[in-house]
Amino acid sequence: MSFLELINFFRKEIEAKVWFKVVIKFFLHLSIVFSEIFFLSAFFLILNKKIESNAFNFFYEKLETYFYNFFQNFGATEINILILVFFLFSKNILSIFHLAYFNGFIFNLSVQKSSILLKSFLSKSYQDFIKKDISTYTKQLVRDVENVFVHAFALMINFISELIYVILIIIFLKNLINFNPNYEIIILLILLISILYYLFIEAKKYGRLRASSEITVFKTLSDTLNIFKEIKIINNSKDFVNRFESYLTKWFRTRVFAEIINLSPKFMFEISIVIFFLFIFQNENPKLSMDEFIVKYSVFAIALLRLIPNVAKLSSLLSTFLYNIKSIEFIKNDLIKKIKLDKKENTKKDQIKSIELKKIYLNYLNKDKNKLVSKFSNLNLNFKRNKIYGVYGKSGSGKTSLLNLISGFIKPDKGKILINGKQYNFLDLTRNFKIGYSSQDTTIIDENILINTTLRYENKNDTKNRLKKYLKLFNLNKFNNKRYFDKNLNFSIKNMSGGEKQRIGFIRSILRDPNLILLDEPTSSLDYKNEKKIFEHLLKIKKDKIIIVSTHKEGHKKYFDKIINL
Repeated sequence: MSFLELINFFRKEIEAKVWFKVVIKFFLHLSIVFSEIFFLSAFFLILNKKIESNAFNFFYEKLETYFYNFFQNFGATEINILILVFFLFSKNILSIFHLAYFNGFIFNLSVQKSSILLKSFLSKSYQDFIKKDISTYTKQLVRDVENVFVHAFALMINFISELIYVILIIIFLKNLINFNPNYEIIILLILLISILYYLFIEAKKYGRLRASSEITVFKTLSDTLNIFKEIKIINNSKDFVNRFESYLTKWFRTRVFAEIINLSPKFMFEISIVIFFLFIFQNENPKLSMDEFIVKYSVFAIALLRLIPNVAKLSSLLSTFLYNIKSIEFIKNDLIKKIKLDKKENTKKDQIKSIELKKIYLNYLNKDKNKLVSKFSNLNLNFKRNKIYGVYGKSGSGKTSLLNLISGFIKPDKGKILINGKQYNFLDLTRNFKIGYSSQDTTIIDENILINTTLRYENKNDTKNRLKKYLKLFNLNKFNNKRYFDKNLNFSIKNMSGGEKQRIGFIRSILRDPNLILLDEPTSSLDYKNEKKIFEHLLKIKKDKIIIVSTHKEGHKKYFDKIINL
């Protein structure tokens, strides 16, 4: 990413109110700089009695006069000590307030951007969503957003602040004691800048390595934990631990080098200060004794030593910035999408009277992603209200793909899907129609029973009462308990059997009374008794609905009005 692209990204992504807060941050930081300058001035006057800069003397005399008004019995030295203590105290108080203020709005900015990014992810079509692993989404929402706004934008702002701090202090020191840099000091400065430039190039290189290795770590960890049962069965955790350890070691190695690069400027600056004073002492005219030299340059030395953390921080900020800007590339395309969240559900949704698939072609890449395989070729189907359709076929024949096409999760490569004789934008299907969907593997989130079935955090009493009836009907009465419903208790139902999960998924698909119900192997984990209850209920509610069930069980055919063989 070029410098101009970077600036353009932050210009677009950072709102005016945030830039206003940045201006306040700069004002606070300038206040800290001036407190430091007056602190050093008071320290210098205690030792040397005068400052060579007439301009600065004018301001300092005004300050001394102000303090004399309150402490008339104090001498010049006592006043300077008071000024020193006052500005030392002021600097530390301002520094604490500045840190709290800046970190507060930067972390709030990061939270805001993570929320926008999640909103963008959830607005994707299913077909686009599955192009990335869940581990990649997780990393982008947590790590990459933090890298961009806490470890890039904030560091950029802090770098400018620290640079202003260092420049103003150096200007002050130049006026504190007049000296002209000789060629030796200029060469030292050029050498220091050259080394720092080399370190920044290295920081950028390790930033790219960090980004790629971090992705690998998250993906490897996600893959390993997702096949926990399989690993236990073959008793081969060693290979997976070693694989994870190898990738994690590579990731942390890049971070170790980054820390070394961050610390190096501090050491170089300390050595440069020693060499700098050696050059000044040798070239001082007239020659001063060591005692005189120490008195004259003591405050100058103290000021430079106090600058060491700031200069080191400048280098650290810049190298860390370069180390993290790669994350911008991972999130910028999704972040710039301005997605509006639906404030409330559209309850006045259209009724689905018919669905027609006309000349549908659907292809996909095989596992090696080097061969195009046909899933559907010239598929034509019609679905009418008041019927239950059973979809049969071998594994991989396209049962799930058919349900995904009808629900708008995926688009056909060719052909039309008409609802009520009209073609819709796929992303608009769930906005315009009430659709119930139950996948083969029901995911239970770590929340109470009401949230798990409605997937809403605000629910009306009639929804709650309807759920209780369904729990009783489908032999899940054990969850009809206050602790599973109470929002405050938030009693999790995550630990349940496969059959219980499947029934929860079924209730989730019918609870809103949709007029299109799509069920993908809805009873694969159920015994005959609970399976019968599911299908008897479907027969009871099929009026004015289109119900499509994918299954492999021959015994289910008695429940279907029409069989579709793929």
